[in-house]
Amino acid sequence: MQRAGVSLVLVVLVVLAGCSNAGSTAPAVTPAAVPDDEATATPQPARLTAESAADVDRVATAHRAATAGRSYTAHLSVRTVTTDAEGNRSRLLEGRALVEGSDRRLDSESVMWSIPGGEGHADVRERFVDGSARLTRHVQDGATEYAGAPDEWSTVTNRSLTRLVDLFAGDDATVERREGVDGTRFVVETTTPPPQWNVSSFDARLVVRESGLVERLDASYVRTVSGSVVAVETTVLYSAVGTTTVERPPWFDEARRAAANGSSTD
Repeated sequence: MQRAGVSLVLVVLVVLAGCSNAGSTAPAVTPAAVPDDEATATPQPARLTAESAADVDRVATAHRAATAGRSYTAHLSVRTVTTDAEGNRSRLLEGRALVEGSDRRLDSESVMWSIPGGEGHADVRERFVDGSARLTRHVQDGATEYAGAPDEWSTVTNRSLTRLVDLFAGDDATVERREGVDGTRFVVETTTPPPQWNVSSFDARLVVRESGLVERLDASYVRTVSGSVVAVETTVLYSAVGTTTVERPPWFDEARRAAANGSSTD
């Protein structure tokens, strides 16, 4: 009987409370906002089309987005042969970038020269960066020098994009769409040199995925500079996207010891 009485009292109190508010206006209640998954999702870069693949600036932007924060291997090769009254002189630049995420990479660049009647020589520069170290190695004429890596570095990544924008500055490129088992690619070709380039022949070819990733760039041209004929061949390759790993280079410990001892040469 005691429990029944308690229940009766509660019912009466609820009814009386409702009656006491009968002549007043209930306060407005604002419903809680429901999260919109579509509004908060990270926007994805637009995929390339046959039309946008002909726009070099849009390709460069799409390529940056396709590689941002990801691992990849990039390779740049530039061979230059200069011919004049003294003969032929050649210069070969080979660059490679191993990138793992946004804060771990190993850049290397070698430049080899050869001149008529003389011995060729090479200049090698490397940079390693991770979360705890920033080191460089420079080898020239048999001497090795170590130093801390500068914040600004002309990497293969930067140079390849610069060459892409420069080489396809013309506006008459042709685009071919190719379908494969692993996705869509666009082949962009042009024989028109960039404006104000004094060249006698020019040919450039670009292979870019629908995602914006530039897989390959090939270009060759001949230009005249101060009476010398200069033939240039350029190749850019991007591969192992999402699978590249970066290990510390063999010279890492030696470079770190040199830095700790205040000695930069070997």
